[in-house]
Amino acid sequence: MNFEAFFKDWLIRQENLSYQLLDAIAPENIHNNELHQCLIDQVLSHYQQYYLEKSLAATEDVFQIISPPWLTFPERTFLWIGGFRPSLIFKLIANSVQDLTAEQESEVQQVKAETRREERELGQTMARVQESVASAPFMNLARRSDENESYGKCYHILLSLHHKIQGIIYKILVDF
Repeated sequence: MNFEAFFKDWLIRQENLSYQLLDAIAPENIHNNELHQCLIDQVLSHYQQYYLEKSLAATEDVFQIISPPWLTFPERTFLWIGGFRPSLIFKLIANSVQDLTAEQESEVQQVKAETRREERELGQTMARVQESVASAPFMNLARRSDENESYGKCYHILLSLHHKIQGIIYKILVDF
């Protein structure tokens, strides 16, 4: 199964889990800790499976992960290096989690700062890769009249960029 097919199935399972989560907070289930724990485990497993499949797909075709062809152009414009920006989770925490202790709040702030630093570093690395594609040496190679020599050099440059982008995606999938 390719990643696009996996992703479509994953979204269906995601929607089903969302309905189960909404049902779990209904008044008759609000104190059912076993149900809540079971659903939490299922959601975590669901996302684990997603990132495992995504990392495997990135080794096959990293560009498919950075700009998924099955998404519409507007959807792709909101992606951050092939996925959602990890710091978005802190907005969810701020809007949905109350009653954190001072220690928990401090830990959240520490992880938030670390996450933003990592995002900034990854964004800068990706920007350097993108700039290198448009750099003068690469463009000059593309314009040369000797197509075979130019093709070979372009191929090696693109292969190098491909490996750099794979490294960035791998870092995102493993570190976040």
